[in-house]
Order: sequence, then structure tokens, then C-alpha cells
Amino acid sequence: MARIEQIDRSKSVTITGHKTVQHTDQFLVDLAKHMQLPQLLNCDVPVGLPKVTDAELGASLLDRLSESRWRALFEADLQCICEDSDGNPLLTTWMPIDVFSRFASSLDDTMVRIELEATISDWEALGVETVYIDAYQRP
Repeated sequence: MARIEQIDRSKSVTITGHKTVQHTDQFLVDLAKHMQLPQLLNCDVPVGLPKVTDAELGASLLDRLSESRWRALFEADLQCICEDSDGNPLLTTWMPIDVFSRFASSLDDTMVRIELEATISDWEALGVETVYIDAYQRP
């Protein structure tokens, strides 16, 4: 997995709510049945609007995520699985929304905390289960 030091702190960070849905495509249904892998049908899809931070706020969030309490959780799944429309690689990680909510509640900056908590509340109303965090990979 990647490390937090590989993130470009001079660029924005995008936080997106997702929920798990089941594929219904017959080919995938048949494949999952044949392989005896029902979890193959699970797919996370974005829900609601993403939260895009500027570089300064993104760096502040990354600083907090770098602390020992959050670092292992943040880095556990941190990997390059996508890129932006210009081909720039993104490092992505994800966590359950309740864990991200606890992280947001731990922030010292009251305005940021209130803003994130409002976003989380909106996402929860839409059935969001997982929060994805995308940040640009350093060159």
C-alpha cells in the first residue's frame, strides 16, 4: 500500500460518499454463481455531491490523518486505483462512514468540523456507507 508521504499536499483532496449496490447484469450474476463468489456482485457507487477541498484544507486534513490514531487506518487501503481526466494518478483510500464521522469530530478547526459533519449528515440521509478519499500522488 501507499504511504501518506506520497500524497501531493499542494493539490486538492476529494471526499466522496458511496453505498454498496448489487450488480444485476446477467453475465456477472452467472459468473458470481459459477465462481461461488456472491461478493463479486457488490459495487460501491458514489452518492450525493463530493466534498472537494482546496490544497490548504486538504493538507490540514492530511496532517490530522498522519497522527498515529488515524494513520494506520488511512494507509491500510491507500493505493493508486484511478486517475483524473488529465491522466494524473490519484491515491485513494476508504473507510466506513461512522469511522470518518469520528475522524471529522476530532478535528480542531471548528468551521471545518461543522462543514464535514453537515456533509456526513447529508450522506447518511442518502444511505452512504463508505467514504472515499482521493488525493493526488506526488510525481
